[in-house]
Amino acid sequence: MNLHEKVFIENGCVELSPMEFYQNLFFFSRAYMRYRDSMLIPVTFSEDNGGSWASVPLGELRERCQGRRDAYLSACTYFPRRDRNGQWQSSNGKDMVDELCAFVVDLDHGDPDAVHAALSTDGFYWELHQVPEPTYVVCSGNGLHLYYVLETPVPARKRWIRELEAINRWLYRTFAESDETVAYEDGRVEAMGLGSPDYHGIAQPYRVAGSLPKVERGDSEVSAWVVGRPVSIEYLAACAGLEQTAFTVEEFDLSKSLLAQRIEEGRAAARSYTKKTSRRGWNPGFYRWLANQERSHARLYGEFGHRYKQVQALTIAAIKDRVPRDQLVADVRVIHDEWNKCAKKYGHPEITWSECRKAMRSFGDLPDHRRFPKWWLEELCGWPFGTQKRNGRGQAEHLRRSRAIRKAYLEAGVEDASGGGRPAGSGTKKKMVQDYAAAHPGANHSEIARALGVSRPTVIKWLRVSPEGDE
Repeated sequence: MNLHEKVFIENGCVELSPMEFYQNLFFFSRAYMRYRDSMLIPVTFSEDNGGSWASVPLGELRERCQGRRDAYLSACTYFPRRDRNGQWQSSNGKDMVDELCAFVVDLDHGDPDAVHAALSTDGFYWELHQVPEPTYVVCSGNGLHLYYVLETPVPARKRWIRELEAINRWLYRTFAESDETVAYEDGRVEAMGLGSPDYHGIAQPYRVAGSLPKVERGDSEVSAWVVGRPVSIEYLAACAGLEQTAFTVEEFDLSKSLLAQRIEEGRAAARSYTKKTSRRGWNPGFYRWLANQERSHARLYGEFGHRYKQVQALTIAAIKDRVPRDQLVADVRVIHDEWNKCAKKYGHPEITWSECRKAMRSFGDLPDHRRFPKWWLEELCGWPFGTQKRNGRGQAEHLRRSRAIRKAYLEAGVEDASGGGRPAGSGTKKKMVQDYAAAHPGANHSEIARALGVSRPTVIKWLRVSPEGDE
């Protein structure tokens, strides 16, 4: 039996069959109204050839997923398309979402007593934390998936996709802030509340009801339970504090939308002066800092999750800092070993290397890695990064302290105190660049740089200096 199933039985909750659950989930969507149980849905099978997906008719979902531990399905419908053989297929990926049917909150390693208390208070728990009661709850091994099914599915239009993402983050944030932690003398840290939130986007696929959980619990299948009623998107938007609560084309006010605000912020930033730089990504050394941080958090997050997401975050950091893939794999192996040592010590499930390998698959497959903001990486890892530059001090304060320390070293006669000037060996390419330019007067900056194996800015720098002049 899954960890929380007994709690739902004791509280008189009704269990739905997998077919009933998904029929209710998609019932008011345009796709289900048209195709009924022959509606095609993209199901992800994470262990097939390292990860694959297939278009499965809703009526065959139970048969295709029963007995598997790697079947995942999103609470969204997707645009259909024809394959090369002329057969209809469901499209996959967050950019192909047609309608959002439910928001889902993923909670890991919950406390059955806390879940029992929440279910037995006639809605008081949900009112206390100012969050609506979930429509359905899916028990998946040690975790819970809270489904907030929408009374009317919302088309995933670009004009209000940021509002939908804001509602999703608000739901996760509500559970994260309502959770309390208790630290024990032996160093253990236990999360109270219904569980530890594992943040996902609105199109994230979740374990299929009727399949098997990742954590073996005999032959117990992932089960779905009725808890509350469907909720309106207007109510959720108001709870999340959004100005925009209407999600129809006629009533949606683009002047108030988050998309319009983001566009205006971008224009304001473009109008403001920014220092020109050739650097791309984060400050050099961010990747190394993040790898060290993940190792130091190994005990805590080896217990409460975020491991798969941490590997994804480290992969993005590797792209930002242009770290070779071999270095990334080596660092992830070290962190993977630390996680499983902690998991074995505290009796929690281990993470397989195949999961880490899947998480690293995003390496090198991103057209613009700068689109991942700091808050997004922080939510992947589960802890705030803070300010990494100069120990949080401004440049003026940092230089004042550094110069005072250097002066003290020099007065004490420390021989290796840095002089604070240009690094040793700088300027050695000056004569090489100027000699080559004199011997090849027709060569441009790029040709000189390629011939000498130096950067183009270095060539420009030294050709601006008169051969007879000073540096």
